[in-house]
Amino acid sequence: MLVNQGFVETRIKGDHHRFVDQHGHKVTVPYSHLKDEITLSTYRYIKQQAGIK
Repeated sequence: MLVNQGFVETRIKGDHHRFVDQHGHKVTVPYSHLKDEITLSTYRYIKQQAGIK
């Protein structure tokens, strides 16, 4: 979703992946290889951080 919106992954620290777009918007995504899905509230927060409606 973020890559399609022009975000590029800039770093990974533990289970947190940081994405940045060309305007400087930063989005941190918690990701664990142990789970295939994220919660709905986390998904909504990621969209809010990215400015996606």
